[in-house]
Amino acid sequence: MKLADTIINLTLHPDGTHSIPKRALKIKPEHLKDMYTVVLGTDRYHKGALVDRCADMWSDQLGGSLEVAEPEVYIDRNTLINIDTKQHLISDIGDKELGEMDVEQIAFSRAIAKISVPGLAEGLSPAIAINMNEKWNEFAWGNNVHVCSNMTIMKAENILSTHQKIRGAGGNYTKLSLENILRQFEQFMGQTKRRFEEELKQIAELKKRYVTRDEFHRFMGEQYTKIQWVNHHQVERKIKDIQDKFLPVNGLQLSKIAIEACRPSYREYEWEGNTTTVWNIINLGTEVLKFQRGSDSATVLRANSNWVKLVNGYDFHRN
Repeated sequence: MKLADTIINLTLHPDGTHSIPKRALKIKPEHLKDMYTVVLGTDRYHKGALVDRCADMWSDQLGGSLEVAEPEVYIDRNTLINIDTKQHLISDIGDKELGEMDVEQIAFSRAIAKISVPGLAEGLSPAIAINMNEKWNEFAWGNNVHVCSNMTIMKAENILSTHQKIRGAGGNYTKLSLENILRQFEQFMGQTKRRFEEELKQIAELKKRYVTRDEFHRFMGEQYTKIQWVNHHQVERKIKDIQDKFLPVNGLQLSKIAIEACRPSYREYEWEGNTTTVWNIINLGTEVLKFQRGSDSATVLRANSNWVKLVNGYDFHRN
């Protein structure tokens, strides 16, 4: 099958032609496993079905009480390469031939998939995101917001990666294995209803926390100031002089969030006069931080979680 036939977010033109997105290609999920997966540190390219495996695990844990929805899958156009198995050649793929390439000749380095279980609440579903890239696999448990398909990760500990290091029994640090992570996420899956209900309570509280425009502008101003201050010290090679140097989002992302706040993409997050809620501010950010809006797929889950933590922990009402 040709790649163009698997891409869901093609732009169709009146003359019958189409354009392929420059970055995030939303593809029919069943064709992801037909592509090769690039993994650094190995001498080969292999095919995998990690998304299907996770979806099957979740279905097994639910025991038929609920159904796992069809995954939502995006691959990074900029990482696609051609694998010619007959001539044993590897080459880049130009824009013109990309759509006509056979899926089974394509390898990707970066992709992000999301599986969810609808039917537990109106407008929200428990979801698991799977971040695949050339260096590691990363998994995140969160909530899928139906209206905008945003992934909201309420807790940093709900993200596990094969890039992470943990202290072993002997005191030495070792990286988490894929199998170890899948076992931990299998526990998440077995507790789907309970964990989802806990997060619904958190979201309900966030919806009760009102924020004025002035309070929001103060919050944004403080984040801009911190970004410029940290960047200045990095340029001056004095970053060690700053105690709090962690930046949840970068300057470009914050600018896009400011624009999104002025004119939200979805009416659910529009301001009610001079007021919004902490939940709405979280969603303004997660909308901007989506991979399909330009974020790096390798870092998008962490950025999402960092934004939620930043907004949730900020004191909007201090004098």
